[in-house]
Amino acid sequence: MGGFMSTLRYCWPVLLLCGSFQAAAAPQYSLALLDNAHGTAVAINNAGLVAGNRWDNTLGSRSFTWSGGQFALLPPAFGLVYGMSSQGHIAGSTQTFEEGGGQWMWSEGVVYHQGKLDGVPEVFPPATNFGMYRFTRAQAVNGAGAVLAVTEAGSHSGTFLYANGHTTVLPMSQAIAINDAGQIAGNSSYSEPIEQAVLFDHGVLTGLGTLPTDGYAHSRASDINEQGMVVGSSYYGNGDQLHTHSFLYQHGEMTPLGNFTTENVANAINNAGAVVGYYMVGGATDHGYLIVNGEQYDLNALVNNSAGWTISRAEDINDSGYIVGQACRNNGSDCVAMMLSPVPEPGVWAMLAAGVGLLGWRRMRGAA
Repeated sequence: MGGFMSTLRYCWPVLLLCGSFQAAAAPQYSLALLDNAHGTAVAINNAGLVAGNRWDNTLGSRSFTWSGGQFALLPPAFGLVYGMSSQGHIAGSTQTFEEGGGQWMWSEGVVYHQGKLDGVPEVFPPATNFGMYRFTRAQAVNGAGAVLAVTEAGSHSGTFLYANGHTTVLPMSQAIAINDAGQIAGNSSYSEPIEQAVLFDHGVLTGLGTLPTDGYAHSRASDINEQGMVVGSSYYGNGDQLHTHSFLYQHGEMTPLGNFTTENVANAINNAGAVVGYYMVGGATDHGYLIVNGEQYDLNALVNNSAGWTISRAEDINDSGYIVGQACRNNGSDCVAMMLSPVPEPGVWAMLAAGVGLLGWRRMRGAA
């Protein structure tokens, strides 16, 4: 008993600190601006590598990476980032070119990994068959380097998987995300009267439907995690009256996320089931949101050092809870790539817990 009380004497400051953290009503984050040019951070993996897009008057449109405080531009041929794998493959497209006074535009899918830029083979007919423009992009890539690519040309579109040197046309109009198990989330064909989110799992295509609320007719997938959970948005109405609500699909059922009363979109889900996205505030402004453990938060209420910036978009979240997206000020005219870091960082709590165990072990060993 004396050894236990002695251990508590050494450990009580740490235990009090841990207790206050557990009692906290909401997670807290610190804000870091990753760049000073107009842009957004698109993706973050569990290694902390961030990829995004930027634009300035000197360099024009360029893609970038950020890791451990180090900012780097991707090769000039890499025009736009769309996704990133667990192993740091970055999927996107080349710059869009114009010819003949802007009559034709096109781009190609590319993947950047470990300093090497590779093109994605094309499987659809040339742009001249489709009219005004042709745009191919590498939409997503998984840890094995399997790439999802989407081609949009005029009113036509198609999508394919490029893996191990082979291309496979997929039975959907847009493939959006792929996990390391090879499960693919995307959207149904534009030729159908109603567009809906789909899941393609090793040859089996499943329609995810829409939210079980009167009026919802369309849905679109945004992301899939390693457990096969899919998030996206369900839509109803048309034109200016198009409304959206975030959804989660798991165990064969689509359910609404959050209790939003305005337009909202789910962008990403991590392997713990935490979801980030954005929702409309005041009829014109977007705010990033986080849904974790069934609780819904406006990210702006969780940031302790916003310095006048508004978190307008949350684009991705990794398994340690780091969130990337966009922060804006001056009524949205100044928007830059940002990252939110949990406070305290996850590693700090791991060390504190280890420290408590070590102190207890040393005191009991000394008492023995």
